[in-house]
Parts: sequence; structure tokens; C-alpha cells
Amino acid sequence: MVSEYLTHNRSLQELDELLERDRTVAAKIAKTVFQHEVATAISNIGEINQIAGARILADSQVASAKMMTDAEITATILSSKAEVAICHIQQHASDDADHTETRQSMIAEISRNTAEDISTNARKAVETIQIEAMAAIERLKTNATEAIGEIRTLADDITAQVEHRANKAKTELESVKQQPRSLEGMAQQAEFDAKEILDAALKSSQELHAAADRITADINAMIDQATSAISVAVSSSQRRVTEARDRALERIQDIVAQFVPDP
Repeated sequence: MVSEYLTHNRSLQELDELLERDRTVAAKIAKTVFQHEVATAISNIGEINQIAGARILADSQVASAKMMTDAEITATILSSKAEVAICHIQQHASDDADHTETRQSMIAEISRNTAEDISTNARKAVETIQIEAMAAIERLKTNATEAIGEIRTLADDITAQVEHRANKAKTELESVKQQPRSLEGMAQQAEFDAKEILDAALKSSQELHAAADRITADINAMIDQATSAISVAVSSSQRRVTEARDRALERIQDIVAQFVPDP
């Protein structure tokens, strides 16, 4: 009868029904039933882990790519502002209608306004990169927390079901011991079977929670890696902006120096 049972995919509910018909057989197959439930739960947990991992990776890559792209756009804009200002400076420098003092004053004003504009744009871009990075990391952590919550809930639910069936089986087997007509051998067997079921339930629960702990650790490790990748992208993006700012300001200063003497 045991081998016949094992050829079918039984559930915990079917174990309850079997307990009503044959307690001894139910005790012997309880371990297999619990293992099946745990294996299914671990498989489901693995799927949650795969989905969470793919999402964490994709979100971190998107966030990093966006920061790098925005930094490149900002760098181009800063360079363009400098070049436009240089064109205006050269136009004023070549305009004979303006007196030297007037030309110098206008060139200095263009230089000052452009420098302020470039510096302001660069500062805002650096701040925006930092803000977006923090938001991206927070989203990653939220997604990870949700995935871990699903894993913990699944593990707890299956553990509760296994423990409930094990305790019910124990109660059923203890009723054999309490029957006045029970043979001593039957009572002893019932006690042994009850212990076997409880041990199997405990082992299954421990295995399930160990798997949940491992996968939770994997998710946390992925978050750490993703956060590190975003941090690298932040540093690279901010450096790209500041370098573009410095080059733009240097270009303007070099041109201004040709037409406006140092005070």
C-alpha cells in the first residue's frame, strides 16, 4: 500500500484522509508527503528568487544607463554654452565700433554670466544624479523586501500546514494508545509513529526555512551588488559633468584672457 501511495502525487489534505483509514501507513508515508510539500515550496521560492534577481539586475542597469546618458547630455550642453559664449566674445572683440573699455566690459560680462550658468547647470546635474541614484536604490530595496516577504510568507504558510497535519496525525495516533482494548504493541507502535511524523515535520520545516534563508541571503547579495554598480555609475556620471564644467570654464577663461587684461 505504501508503494502504491508513492506512485501518486499526494497532498497534505490526502494525508488527513489516509490517517482516517490506516494510521500506520500514514505514519510511514508522512515523511514523503512533507518532503514533497517542501520541495514544491522551495521550487516556488526559487522562482521568486529568479524573478527578483532579474528585476534587480534590470532596474540597476536601467538606472545606471540613465545616469550615464544624462551626464553625457549635460556635458554636451555645458560645452555648447561655452562655445556659444566664445563666439559672442570673439564678435565683440572684432567690433571696431566699440571702445576698448566697452568691449572689455562686455566680454567680461559675457564670461561671468556664462560661467555662472555653466556652474549652476553642472551643480544641478550632479545633485539630480545623486537624487535619482538614491531613488533607484530605494526601489531596489523595496522590490527586494517584497520578494523576501513573499518567500517568508510562503515558508511560514507551508510550515504551518505541515505542523498542523503532523499534530493532527499525532492526535490520531495518541487516540490508539488511549483505547482500553489496544494491544501493548499497537500502543507502542502508535507512539513510535507519532514521533516519526513529528520528526519528519520538524526536519521538513527546517529544510524549508534553511532554503528561505539561503535565497534571502542571495537576494540581499544581489542588492549589494546592484547598489555598488549604481554607486560606480553615480561617481562616473558626476565626474563626467564636473570635468565638462571645468573644461568649459577653462575654454572661456582662455579666450577672455586674450582680450581682457588681468585686473
